[in-house]
Amino acid sequence: MGAVLALSVGGSALAAPTETVLYAFQGGSDGSDPSGQLLMDHSGNLYGTTTTGGLFQGLGSAFGSGTVYKISPSGQYSVLYRFNGGTDGLNPSAGLIADEGGNLYGTTQLGGTTGGVEGTLGNGTVFKLSPSGQYSVLYRFKGTTDG
Repeated sequence: MGAVLALSVGGSALAAPTETVLYAFQGGSDGSDPSGQLLMDHSGNLYGTTTTGGLFQGLGSAFGSGTVYKISPSGQYSVLYRFNGGTDGLNPSAGLIADEGGNLYGTTQLGGTTGGVEGTLGNGTVFKLSPSGQYSVLYRFKGTTDG
């Protein structure tokens, strides 16, 4: 499953850091197995990915194909995108980056196209997720000559 944690250090150099659980993943449609570095925007929202959970269909049907999620400063958790395990990608396992317009960019380990190194699982994607929730694949790795 996994959890998103926050650490803080008190005013004294001798104070022990405290840990706060921001969200405990439940598995299923909200995602599980968070992976990669968290991204924080200017408003304090955190963005990340889970390698499994989300939708249970397509290539990732046994464990789910992964999600992109957001946690607000007040602790509100929301799934921004659930991968379907097909041409859109499968198992995002790295952090996200953002541009000035608030678009999120990331990669998936699998999905995209079939053939190449990973065969029927696909070879991964580079994707973009707009602030309005519009998902698009920017590149589908072939797995033979492009990495």
